[in-house]
Amino acid sequence: MLATQNRTVVERYNTVSPPADGQLRRWVNEAELRNLLQVDFDVLKLFSVTPRANRGLMRIVNSYKLNLPIRAVIGERLEHMKERMGLGWTLMALARLRGPRTPPKTSLDLE
Repeated sequence: MLATQNRTVVERYNTVSPPADGQLRRWVNEAELRNLLQVDFDVLKLFSVTPRANRGLMRIVNSYKLNLPIRAVIGERLEHMKERMGLGWTLMALARLRGPRTPPKTSLDLE
């Protein structure tokens, strides 16, 4: 299981302070994370969690106070709907390591 920030949500819908000295940031989106993992892993599940935003329209969509009446009717399904839409701050990946890879044969191996 791996967790990382969802670049799409962090950059588009949130105000994040600049990196501190020596801090590196390399956030990925869902497609990039899948591509990185698929080299050595079978990706069993990839999803987002923790809908959170403090900028733009998403700030309103994720407003706790504005969501209270909706949450009173449909409960936690509201948060799950946002997560299924990829609006979670965090990407979660469940993946299984494949067996050892065999390097491709070269012409030197054939001699």
